[in-house]
Amino acid sequence: MVTVLTATLTIGIIVIAATLVIRILMEEGPRPLSAPVAAEVAAPEGETIVAVGAGPGALSLLTRDAGGVERLRTYHPETGAEIGVTLIRRAPGG
Repeated sequence: MVTVLTATLTIGIIVIAATLVIRILMEEGPRPLSAPVAAEVAAPEGETIVAVGAGPGALSLLTRDAGGVERLRTYHPETGAEIGVTLIRRAPGG
């Protein structure tokens, strides 16, 4: 009886290990980013770029002007044309 249980346990461990190895070997590597990026984006004069981000549908710039006002500017990824502006207001104490 102990021999049968040992054999069952051994076979189970081998099956689990083989399954893990097969899954790891079949997994594809990370995909490279293929989002089109504009050659040039025009940030407004007098504003400093604080952060930059890119996604499949938009390029984003976080800008700050001399008065400390921050804006999230969204640009079309292929043309570089501005498609939106969001004013960022910080909560008091934040």
